Amino acid sequence: MTEAERQQFTDEVVGIVLPAGGADLLLPGSAVVEIVGYRSVSAVEKAPDRLLGNLDWRERSVPAVSVAAASGQSVQTEPGRRSCLVVCYTPSGNQALPYLALLARAAFAFARKP
Repeated sequence: MTEAERQQFTDEVVGIVLPAGGADLLLPGSAVVEIVGYRSVSAVEKAPDRLLGNLDWRERSVPAVSVAAASGQSVQTEPGRRSCLVVCYTPSGNQALPYLALLARAAFAFARKP
């Protein structure tokens, strides 16, 4: 995604809803860098259940977290057909860990009406 495309996305998308079983997660559109289809992640030893592993994304290693497990639900063992990884900026703005990928069953964007 080019910077111009990212700016247009940020200007038009108000929020992204990530369904996670009984609890949905609402992210501001400006926090989302990219939504990618599900792909395998490399395992991390002795990681908590919510940390699925590391996603190889744009030549970076990005921690992948299960939204369901982070909200106290059971971990989804097999991603569904519409599962995706939502790459976001980390809330802290930590330069050592600038991105985080969230596994969700699907992602729904809400755009502004012109």
